[in-house]
Amino acid sequence: MILNKNNIENEINSISLHDDIIEEFKFDIYQRRISLTLLSYKEERKEYTLEYIDVLGFEINSDRCWCVNSPNIVDFEYVNDKYSLLLSRLIEDVNNRTCEDFRKKNLEKTKDCFETLITFATGDRLRVVCDSIQIENRKF
Repeated sequence: MILNKNNIENEINSISLHDDIIEEFKFDIYQRRISLTLLSYKEERKEYTLEYIDVLGFEINSDRCWCVNSPNIVDFEYVNDKYSLLLSRLIEDVNNRTCEDFRKKNLEKTKDCFETLITFATGDRLRVVCDSIQIENRKF
């Protein structure tokens, strides 16, 4: 399954990552990809991959605000442009750059990007702005 700016709002509701477990987090700085290896709670702990493609930015809050020590996912959601925290900061950062070519090229990229948020049972959050998400080896 591939999620992009055109289908994310409709498809996100059909995707439940609730109680799935994060096994591994990889960031490939050269390919601009984040790859999460997850274990499905619903499919007998079957391993699958959620890959963020053409990542413009990401941030992780690791504050353990709910005092639970668990790698389980509670929620996976699309953050629309109106409520986007990270995407709006990235656009502002691009606009503040002095190089016109850089601004033009990167503002064009942001038109196809969207923001998602994964919340873990600990209260930790992973916020990613990317061009698309590919989910492999998982049925929804």
